[in-house]
Amino acid sequence: MFSKSWLGMGLMALVVVGAGSLAPDAPRVAAQSGGTTLTRFAALTGSAPAKGQARFRMRANGRTDFSVEVQNVNLPNGTALLVTVNGAAVGQIAVALGRGQLQLESERGQAVPAVSPGTIVSVIAPNGMLVVSGRF
Repeated sequence: MFSKSWLGMGLMALVVVGAGSLAPDAPRVAAQSGGTTLTRFAALTGSAPAKGQARFRMRANGRTDFSVEVQNVNLPNGTALLVTVNGAAVGQIAVALGRGQLQLESERGQAVPAVSPGTIVSVIAPNGMLVVSGRF
């Protein structure tokens, strides 16, 4: 799809996979001189006003990363939220000032969950209540 000379110039192109508009959760493929990167986003919604976003990225060199960010969480500072992918626990987020983030990177030796269209991400409070969730 891209010529080698175009990629060699170090330019970056964004190509939307699939038809339709550029939705926040649409997979994106960016081609650059180092190869191709697949990025998927999921909007996370739940108990208002809590919201968030999840991102999965896979680079041409095989490295992957996964992040979940939440905001407007109405729980005390230090509360540990469980992050699950398709029901399996993958990490925790510590709430600070109503916000928090989980970042997993294969480059750091961390286990990054596999993500495909339809994968569900959930963030759960210690009492088992759903804070936010969304689907890639």
